[in-house]
Amino acid sequence: PEPAVTDLLKDIAPQQPVMLLEVAGIIKLGRGVAYKIQSSALIALQQYLKRQWQPWLTPQDRQGFRPHITIQNKVEAATANKLFEELTASFCPFTAQGIGLSLWEYRGGPWHKVQDYDFRHI
Repeated sequence: PEPAVTDLLKDIAPQQPVMLLEVAGIIKLGRGVAYKIQSSALIALQQYLKRQWQPWLTPQDRQGFRPHITIQNKVEAATANKLFEELTASFCPFTAQGIGLSLWEYRGGPWHKVQDYDFRHI
């Protein structure tokens, strides 16, 4: 990874307090399912990082931000639809905590985890 990317994460993560994440619903990801996340703190952090990393962003990175936690991905559409229906039927919103950031690198195959950057715990 670019030193500018890792240096910024090393700098910013310890200054960022643990953030509250509202798990607001279930969304379809085409061939998968995810929890929809709502958090003004997360959106603000993402916008800041996006501005800082503009030179390295891919076209996909430049698209709109849709915060989510993936539950299931790259399965048959029928399998994803079944899980979506099951989870939607009994879903109740809840909160979670964002405790840090993880840097991953794509190397043409599986993703490779580079490092975790913990937020400040109050």
